[in-house]
Amino acid sequence: PEKYTLRNELGLEVDYWLLKPAGYEAGKQYPLVVEIHGGPASMFGPADASMWHEYQYFRSRGYAVLFSNPRCSSGYGEIFLKANFKDWGSGPARDVLDAVDRSVAAGWIDSTQLYVTGGSYGAYLTTWLLAHDQRFLAASSQRGVYDLYVFFGSGNVWPMLKRYFGGFPWEEGMAELLHK
Repeated sequence: PEKYTLRNELGLEVDYWLLKPAGYEAGKQYPLVVEIHGGPASMFGPADASMWHEYQYFRSRGYAVLFSNPRCSSGYGEIFLKANFKDWGSGPARDVLDAVDRSVAAGWIDSTQLYVTGGSYGAYLTTWLLAHDQRFLAASSQRGVYDLYVFFGSGNVWPMLKRYFGGFPWEEGMAELLHK
C-alpha cells in the first residue's frame, strides 16, 4: 500500500493507504473500494493481516482499495481517539471522504465507480455515508450498528454509549441525541 496523510479541520493528521489493482497500468482508470474499520476505536495499517485476503480479492478483480484511520481510531493518542465524541457520523465521514477525494484527484480512480464497505462501526459509517452523500455506486454494511438507541438493548458493548455519547438512553437529552 502507498501511505498518505491529510490534515482534517480539527488539525488532526489522518493516515490513509491506497492499494493499486493487480495489473495496474498507468493512464487507465480503476474502480475504488473504500474500506472502513470497526470500533470505532480500532485501526488499520499496512501490517493488519486480518483484512488482506479481502483487499487482495478486490485487487485481483481490478479494484483499487482505500483504507484509512479517521478520527476516533486508536493508536494516535487520546485527543484523536475522542475526536468523534457525540459525532459518529459527520466528522469521521469527512475524514474518509477527504481521503476518497484526494485519491480520485490522483487521476487514476474512476469517480463514477466508487464503492464503500465496513463492518460493525464501519457499517454504521457506511450506512451514514449512503444517507448523506451520493458519490457511492454501491455499499455493503456488514454486522452493523444502525440505531444507537436500540443498540443499547441489543448489543454486548452497550457501555460504549457513555464513552462516545456521554450517557445512556434514559438520561436527560440522551434519547434525542442517540436518535439524531
